[in-house]
Amino acid sequence: MVALTPPFVLVCPTSHLDWDWHDTFVEYCEIGPPTGYNGDVATGYGGAVNDILGGVCQLLSPPPPSSGPSFYYSLAEVAYLQAFLAANPDKLALLQSADGFVLMGGGITSPDNLICHGEVFIRNYLVGRRWLESVGMAGHVDSVAWLPDDFGHDPQLPVALAAMGLQFLGLSRVPGSVQPFANIPLDKSPSMAAKLESGGLVFPWIAEDGSTILTHFMPATYGAPWDGQHPTGLQAFVESNVSMAWPTIDGLTAMFSPAGGDFVFSQWNQPGNAGSWLTMVNGYNQNTSKKAGDPPATTGTFSQFMTAVAGSAKNPQAPLLAQNYWTGIFASRPRLKVLHYRAAQRALAAEAAAALLRMTSTYASAVLDDLDTAVDEIWQVLVPSSHHDYITGTSPDRVYWTEQLPQLELADRLADQCLTRAAGLIAAAVTLPSGPSQGSPVVLFNPVGWQRGGVVHLPAGAVTGSFGSVIGGIGSVQTAADGGLLFQVPADIGSFGYATVFLKPGTPVTNPLPPPSDIVKVATDRVALTLDRSKAWAITSLVIDGAEMLPPNGPSKSARVGNSIRLYKDTGNLYQFGNEPLQMSQDYTTKPPTPVPVMGTFKDSDTKLAGDAGEWIEHGPVRWHFRATLTGAYGSQPVSYTLDYLIHAGEPVLRIRLTGAAPPATSVLTSFDLAAHSRAGYGLTYGTAQHWDDHAPVPYWTDPTFRATHDFVQTTGSVGPELAIYHQSVPAWATLDSKDKWQLLGALLRNNDGTDRGAAGTDPGVHTMEYAIGRTDTNPVATGDALGTALYVNNPLVPAVVGINRPNTGVSLPLAASLATISRPGILRAVRTQPGSSTVNIPDLPGYYAERKAFSLRAYLPASFQNEVRITLPDLPSPGLPGYDPDLAAVVISALEEPMSGAPQVTVSGDQISFTPQRALTTVQFTMTRWPTLPGNGK
Repeated sequence: MVALTPPFVLVCPTSHLDWDWHDTFVEYCEIGPPTGYNGDVATGYGGAVNDILGGVCQLLSPPPPSSGPSFYYSLAEVAYLQAFLAANPDKLALLQSADGFVLMGGGITSPDNLICHGEVFIRNYLVGRRWLESVGMAGHVDSVAWLPDDFGHDPQLPVALAAMGLQFLGLSRVPGSVQPFANIPLDKSPSMAAKLESGGLVFPWIAEDGSTILTHFMPATYGAPWDGQHPTGLQAFVESNVSMAWPTIDGLTAMFSPAGGDFVFSQWNQPGNAGSWLTMVNGYNQNTSKKAGDPPATTGTFSQFMTAVAGSAKNPQAPLLAQNYWTGIFASRPRLKVLHYRAAQRALAAEAAAALLRMTSTYASAVLDDLDTAVDEIWQVLVPSSHHDYITGTSPDRVYWTEQLPQLELADRLADQCLTRAAGLIAAAVTLPSGPSQGSPVVLFNPVGWQRGGVVHLPAGAVTGSFGSVIGGIGSVQTAADGGLLFQVPADIGSFGYATVFLKPGTPVTNPLPPPSDIVKVATDRVALTLDRSKAWAITSLVIDGAEMLPPNGPSKSARVGNSIRLYKDTGNLYQFGNEPLQMSQDYTTKPPTPVPVMGTFKDSDTKLAGDAGEWIEHGPVRWHFRATLTGAYGSQPVSYTLDYLIHAGEPVLRIRLTGAAPPATSVLTSFDLAAHSRAGYGLTYGTAQHWDDHAPVPYWTDPTFRATHDFVQTTGSVGPELAIYHQSVPAWATLDSKDKWQLLGALLRNNDGTDRGAAGTDPGVHTMEYAIGRTDTNPVATGDALGTALYVNNPLVPAVVGINRPNTGVSLPLAASLATISRPGILRAVRTQPGSSTVNIPDLPGYYAERKAFSLRAYLPASFQNEVRITLPDLPSPGLPGYDPDLAAVVISALEEPMSGAPQVTVSGDQISFTPQRALTTVQFTMTRWPTLPGNGK
C-alpha cells in the first residue's frame, strides 16, 4: 500500500457487520438485516453478508479502474469471513492474494471494551488471528483496534491495547457525539466529543500506567459520507467537518472518512449507480464547486491514514473519560453477564490446570493435546459474546432467547466440564505417601494466580464415609445443607496450583439451626452481622475486623442500613437508565433555539417489601447461611425476592445473593447507606477490564451515574470506614449524594422496554446475582489486595477426589504443586499452552524422550511499573535426572502471542525469571522441556 501525504480525505470502504443485534448471526449471513422494523435504522438498510463479501471478491478480481483510486476493503469481523469462506472455499485464494483486502485487528467480532471480561476481549482477537494464520491470511491483518460502535469506553483501555501490541484505535461513540444526538454535560461545558473536535481528532490516549494508543475519534460516526443512498455524502462530510481539529502536516489537512454503515456495501462502479464508490470519489474530486481548501479524495485503509498522521497528533487524553455514553447496558440482561464472566473464569482455570499438567506430569501428549483442544473450543464458543450488541444485552428478545443466551449457556457448560476434567486428571496422577492410610485424599485446585486458601464445598456423594476433620485443613468438618461436606484450608495453595488434604474419619459438625427471630445476629472470627426483619432483612450492623461499616451518623444521625433492596421506576431502554437523555428537544425561548435533552425517570418507587420469618440453612462452624424472602406489591403486580447471606470461616467479607425478577419498567437495586463524606464528596475506585480507575465521570444527567466495574468497587471520601464490593457479574455501581442521603447503589436487575435505540426487548426472567461486602483496606488497589480478594471470593477452590493410589513409578504428581508465583504486588491473570512442540531425546535415559513446549503467562501489576518483577516456576521437573535439563527460556511477547519491539529483557536464573515491566499488563512466553516420557504413550 502506498504512503500518503496531505492534503487528502481518505475514504475507507468497509461495512459494519454486527454479530447479532436485530438478527442472528446466520440470518445476517444469508438474509441481511430486516426490512420492516422501526428504530434508528432506515428500512431497507444493508444486505446479507454473503452478498457483501461476494461483491468484495468481484471488485478485487478485475484490474483496477483506468481512472481514479484503487479499491480497498476493510473488514473488522473475522467470524463473517469464516462463514463466507466455509460456503465459498473457492474465494480463499483470491482473498489471500488481494493486497486491497485488509483485516482491522483480526478479531472474531467488533468487541465491547467496557463490560466485556478483559481476557475475553483479548481472546476475541487471538482466536481470530490464529484462524487467519491457519488459512494463510495473517499477512492481511492491520495492527488496529476498530471499535466504532462501542457504547462507551474503558478509561484504561490502552492498557489492553498496548499489551496486545496494537498501534491504532478507531472509535466514534463518546459522550456528546452525534449518535443519536449531541448530548451536553449538565454544567453546559463542552462535551467530550466537542473537546476532541476542537482539540484533536487524532490524539494519544494514555492510561494510568503510561500505556498509549494513537486514537482517532470519527466525528460523523463510522458510516460518515455514505450509506448507499446518498451519493453526495462525501462532499457534505468534507464541508461540515473540515474545520475541525484534523491532523495537519505543513499546514495541509488530512481527513478520514469511513464509508459504509451497518451491512452496507455498493458496487465499485455499477452502471447507472450514481452512488457507487468510484463515482462518488471521482465525482467529488471533479466537482468544480467545492471549496479551494477542500482536500482531494482517495481510497485506502485506516492504518494508512493513521500512519500518515502519526507525527501530527493533537492534545493527549490521559485518560479519555468516555465511559458514560450509555450506562443502562451495564445492567441489562444480567444473565448474559453472569454466564459470560463465569465461563471466562472457568476457561482460564481449566487452561491453568492444563498448563500445570503439561509442565509437571507425564501424561501422554495426546491426552494433554485433547485437553487443550477442549479449552480452545470454550473460547471459540465464548468470544462472540464480547460483541458490543451481545454482552451489553442490546438485542431483541428473539435474538437473546434463540442465540445469545443458549450460546453462553453452552460456553459455561463446556467450561465447567473442562475444569472438572482437568482437576480430575491432577487428582488421578497424585501419588499418596506409603504406609498406613492418612484418610480419604482430596485434591484442591486453585483456579487463580494468587496464593489462597478458603472454604471448600465437597458435594454430597463425592466421598463415601463420615469425616470429622481434615489433615491439612483448619478446624472441623461441617455438614452442608445439601448433605455434602464443608471444611476450611489455610492460604498456602500456590497460584494456579493444588494441594492434597486428607479427610479423617469422624462425625462432621451439624449444629442445630436457631429458631426464627426478627433480629438475626451472627459473629465469626472476622465478621459480625445483624439483620432486621422490620427493615426487609437489610443489614443494620456489619463489623469487619473490628470496624463497624454502618455507624449511625450522617445528617439525620439515624441508624444506617446496608443491602436495602429498592425498586426504582426506570423508563429507560436496554441501552439507558431512565435518568439518561433519551431524546433531544428544542428550547424555542432562545434565539436561535437550543437543543435540550429529554430525560426519562429513574427514581426510587419507595415500594415496601416485607420479610418473611426467614430460615437458617447452615449455622457454622465453617459456613453460616441465612435465607429470607421479601414480598410486596409494585403497583398491581406482586413481587418476591429471595436474599441469601453467607459467611465463611476466616473470610473478612459477607457474601450475598439475590434471586428474583424485575417488573416492567423497573430496575432492582441494592443500596448501602454511607458514612459522612469529606468535603470533596464521594468517589469510587473500581476495577476495569484490565486495570483500575478512580475518575468521576463528567455528569451528563442527574445522579446516579453508574460505572462499569470489574471485580471490585471501593468507596472513597468517607469520614468513617469505607465499603468494598467484590463481584463477578454485577458491573453497575454508583454513589448517590444528596443533602440527606449518601448511598452506594448497585443495579442488580433490569426489565425495560427496549423500543428505543433500535432494539426492542424486555427481561422478565428470574436471575440470581451474587456480590460480597468487605472493608476497604489501606491502599489495597496499589498492593493488588482488592483484586486478589475479588478473585478469591468469586473463584472457589476446585475439589477432586483422589481415586486409586498409583505406585510411585516416577510418572506421578506430588501432593502439592504450583505452576508459577509472582512477586508482589503482581497477580498472574491468565496462562495458555501455545500450539506446537518438538521432541528432545534424553542422552542418559535410552528409550525416553521429552517434549519441548511453550506456554504464556499474563502478569498484572496494579502499580510500580518500573520495579523488577520475578516469576518463579517452583515445580520444574527435577534437573537431577541423568542427562535431563528443563532448559527454561523466557521472553516478553504481546498478549496476542507475537513478538514485541522494544520489549523488556528477561533474565533467567534456574527456576526464576525477572524483568522490569513497561506497563501494567505483560505477557511472558516460557519454553521448557517437560518430564521424560516412555515411548508408546500415545504421542
